[in-house]
Amino acid sequence: VAGTSSAGTGGLMWVNGGSSTGGTGGAASVMGGTSTTGTAGDAKLVGGTGTRGGDAVVQGGYGNTEGGGALLIFAGVSETSTGGAISFMSGEGQATSSGMIAVRSANAGDAGATGKLVFSSGTTSSGNSGAVMVGSGLATGGRGGVMSISVGSGTSGVGGELIIKSGASTHAAGGRVKVDGGSSTAGAGGAITLTS
Repeated sequence: VAGTSSAGTGGLMWVNGGSSTGGTGGAASVMGGTSTTGTAGDAKLVGGTGTRGGDAVVQGGYGNTEGGGALLIFAGVSETSTGGAISFMSGEGQATSSGMIAVRSANAGDAGATGKLVFSSGTTSSGNSGAVMVGSGLATGGRGGVMSISVGSGTSGVGGELIIKSGASTHAAGGRVKVDGGSSTAGAGGAITLTS
């Protein structure tokens, strides 16, 4: 535990793997306790409490001559039941709006493209593959949230493509592409507008 302070900044605490000048540096691990008959212990990284909450930062390492270190987040494997879930949730605002979640790749340098964003469910050999669901929240006293899908503009070439394609099948009908305007119990239903 780092030292406390009543008037200034609390003490800093580092957990570092060992350094190396000619090989691989040592790893640093933080792990909850194991259990043979019950639930294993949690491992938590939490920012401190204050007038503004402290950040909790997890970052891959800097690469001098090769690629930067990756940030890998894996849920736990289960031998007899469902694997662990991964949940990203913004902070609740008890008096105002909840926090934003931003998922984006960094800007590219002078020569290169920005990194891809890939959202995909896993494959399966004997059942249905998992769904990918993106939606805004329900509003009971106001308008439903907007969901916007847009493609980047090109200043020296053509604009990016937007491709919506349903799945193929080798044994049955291919998947449908369905676009519905919202229904209404008090007025007109939502319109669908396609413009080239």
